[in-house]
Amino acid sequence: MRHPAPAWSEFAGAETIDKGAILRWRTEYGTVGLVYSVPFAHHSAHRFVNALRQKYGSELPKFYASVVSAGLTMGWYGPDLEALDIQRGGKVSDVYRPICEEVARIIGTAVPIWPSMLRDLETIKTWKPGAAPAVGVGAVDAYPGGGEIGQSRGEPRADDRLLRSARPRHASPCDVARRTCSLAALRSVGMRFQRTIWR
Repeated sequence: MRHPAPAWSEFAGAETIDKGAILRWRTEYGTVGLVYSVPFAHHSAHRFVNALRQKYGSELPKFYASVVSAGLTMGWYGPDLEALDIQRGGKVSDVYRPICEEVARIIGTAVPIWPSMLRDLETIKTWKPGAAPAVGVGAVDAYPGGGEIGQSRGEPRADDRLLRSARPRHASPCDVARRTCSLAALRSVGMRFQRTIWR
């Protein structure tokens, strides 16, 4: 991610590993993997590099030059990212935190965004650049106490079921986050506020 824009880059499909889906781009610098972990799974780049090392062994640098893990939280510039570069011989760089624009410059396309509660490995695996926004079911019942994002414990509302995700990051990451998550986020804030008022 610390290089200038490569002369070429191409999407190379996806693979799943250790509760995460990796979207891959081949570039003149090597293959970049953009990893999305499932809700509530640990999402550190080190964890995924270790899992890839178990799969590919000493051949890992031939398969990946960089691994970028999309965190579970959103910042001003899109999802919080954590990256590691894999050098020849398998040595791994220190962790650094690029922003979406830096990753997009290397892979040659906007970074796809899946809000953390809308990550489905099969949906992510089938994504391709230029694809329409994915529609999926959010993990609205994932909180045992209920009420954080969806209904208390029962069936989620219909408008919660069809939250859109995987919108490429364009002009403003705040707009992306607002478009994809506003319904759930506003309801969550409203419920917490309502609980505070009525205690």
